[in-house]
Amino acid sequence: MSQTRTRATVLTAVALAACWLPGAQTPAKPAPGGAAKPPLTRPLFENEQVRVIEALWEPGASAAAFKGFPSSEILGVVAVVLKGGAVEHLYAGGKKVRKERRPGDVFFQPPDRAVEARQNVGSTRLDMIQVALKKAPPTQQYAGPAAGARKLFENARVVVFELALAPGAKTVMHKYGPRVWVILEGGDMRSWDKAGKSQEARFASSQVVFLPAQEHTMENIGKTNQRVISLELK
Repeated sequence: MSQTRTRATVLTAVALAACWLPGAQTPAKPAPGGAAKPPLTRPLFENEQVRVIEALWEPGASAAAFKGFPSSEILGVVAVVLKGGAVEHLYAGGKKVRKERRPGDVFFQPPDRAVEARQNVGSTRLDMIQVALKKAPPTQQYAGPAAGARKLFENARVVVFELALAPGAKTVMHKYGPRVWVILEGGDMRSWDKAGKSQEARFASSQVVFLPAQEHTMENIGKTNQRVISLELK
């Protein structure tokens, strides 16, 4: 079957891009009297299923748990670390727990009011993508794990995978549900659907895209390794 090739900036995807919120141009520094400033945030994407933001935590930045994500509206938040650092969690009753976050770490934050606040207690900027799972009907389009993907987390609403492709590597044909991609290591990629139609895309490291449900195979046509965190909605 002949293939129809099209050049695209995304693989049937919507690129998520926005400006930093007003007043977010200046890095957070301790305010007079020692009070910490909140992290800088920008909204990236929102639909009936998810709300996606990027959060930059300068050293000393602090915020209440689920700032910007009302716990009454969400089932929890999946966080993907782009640039790591040290975070201190303040629990009800005054208990403090320090956690080291590394680039590529993925963790789930349930809407647990036991955690009252978080603060960057390290010396470097912490950069995270936060995907809030809304209280919405399930997509019912998840068809199971794709061959070669490493599962990191799963609950009733989302499955999180890590997909790594070396140059020339190709996935098998698979049916995917709607998903959010966080690109850890970018590059050039080509995909084919069952009809043989192909698309090419160039992804940048730290880019975030939303892809609709689709059935296709993918190939790394670049010269560098590619690594993606994929949050597939169930």
